[in-house]
Amino acid sequence: IYESNTPDYFINTYESIGVKSIIGVSIRKGKDIWGTLILSEYDKFKHWTDEDRKLLTTIADQVYLAINQAELYEKLQQTAENEKVLREIVLSSVSTFKFEDIIKSIVTQKWKLFKSDRCFYISYDPETNSSLQIEKYAEYLSSNDIKSHTEVQPTKEQVAVFLELARESQITTVNNIEEINLPDETRYMLIDCLSVKSYLIALVHYGDIYYGSIVLHYVNTYKQFTDNDINVAEAIANQSAIVIHHYELYNKVENLSNKEKLLREIISDIKLSQNLEQVYNYLLAKISDVFY
Repeated sequence: IYESNTPDYFINTYESIGVKSIIGVSIRKGKDIWGTLILSEYDKFKHWTDEDRKLLTTIADQVYLAINQAELYEKLQQTAENEKVLREIVLSSVSTFKFEDIIKSIVTQKWKLFKSDRCFYISYDPETNSSLQIEKYAEYLSSNDIKSHTEVQPTKEQVAVFLELARESQITTVNNIEEINLPDETRYMLIDCLSVKSYLIALVHYGDIYYGSIVLHYVNTYKQFTDNDINVAEAIANQSAIVIHHYELYNKVENLSNKEKLLREIISDIKLSQNLEQVYNYLLAKISDVFY
């Protein structure tokens, strides 16, 4: 090791663990170096031959192929997992017409994919430009040690800030919450109360209709969001918007159908009324069912 061009700090390290001779070959992908394959001799000094170098280079090439195949397999697995989550979200709208079940399925599936500590859906009220209360069914926690956001509800002002950010970019990510500027009240809620280190906000909207946001909170570790994370989060948000929009349409049709049914009942019952007083009393009792 003393006859090589190895830097002194490496030589000191090798010497401290008893290395006498060493040979290394880079594992390369084009011009990029993925790592180094190293052989060390502890018992005696060894003269490495050209055949040794060729053999080690061949092994390094095989290692590159194995790593490349493993990475490709992981990407395929991730793609399959992403598609599975999107299918589950779509199926949730087919298997149930309950809003609570649809939202619960969305936050559960997204948590499974991203492994966040807290995943929740927050609904927006388009009339007041504020959020509705975060409900228990709309939140998934990784453990009982994670504080529920239902215990710390955001204010109208805080929601307005996040909604403005979301409208600028459908996906908002923060790798380290300490590195961004937040209003004092929001900082207190996220850091002091909810222990957030990193977060992602995915706006759920159908055209110009803003339904809400799916939010990921990382509490125990910081999360470095990748381009793939952002693409997947956006796909889930878009699919969720379609599912929620279909639910809204179904609800409107169902309500209209129920009102038409009530109107038919009213017309039929009025025909059986004996006098005006019976008509008036019946209408007063039924009219609220038609309009509310």
